[in-house]
Parts: sequence; structure tokens; C-alpha cells
Amino acid sequence: MGISPNKRSMLTQRRKTYSENQMQMAIIAVQNGTMNPTRASQVFVEAIRFAVETQPRIRYKPQDLDLAVESVSSGRMNPTRAARVFGVPRQTIIYRLAKVKTLARPGPKK
Repeated sequence: MGISPNKRSMLTQRRKTYSENQMQMAIIAVQNGTMNPTRASQVFVEAIRFAVETQPRIRYKPQDLDLAVESVSSGRMNPTRAARVFGVPRQTIIYRLAKVKTLARPGPKK
């Protein structure tokens, strides 16, 4: 089994971040010995990390985060529900809860 040819062409089209001219110039530079493959890819081909789109950061007010943490810690909501209601990322709520719990432990102050 494997990926169908149609699916494979869709995947390669999405990953391609260079023109045919750039690729030919990189191949010629490597064949001539003027550049090694790594250097040629850096000079002629756009790195994939620049082509990958990242998710936009969610904007929220600190008060909304405090309300979300309070509602989860009191047991009124779970983190997923609080994230939807208050517009705060779920992992941020979970991280803040873990941070609050660790700060409340007894021991010497740092």
C-alpha cells in the first residue's frame, strides 16, 4: 500500500517552495563543485521553515485568563470549556494552574 499518485502530487505541490530556475541553479552549482549541497540549498532554495505558516497568537486580556483559571480551579468548568468561554488558549490555562499549584507548596522561598 502507499499514497495514491493523486495524493502524492498534492503533497509535493504544497511542499514545493522554489522555482524551477532556482533548483537548476542549485544543481549546477553542486555539479560544478562551487558549492556543497547544503550551501546550495541555503542560497538558491527557500527553506521550508520559512514556508510553513504558524497559527496566529490568540489575543486575550489578563482578566479573562484570571477568570478562566478561577473557574477551573473552583471546579465550575473544565479547561476546554473555560478556554472556549473566556477566549484563552487551553494550554495557557493548564500551565497557569500548574504554576499556581507549585507556588502554593511549602518550603523555602527562592
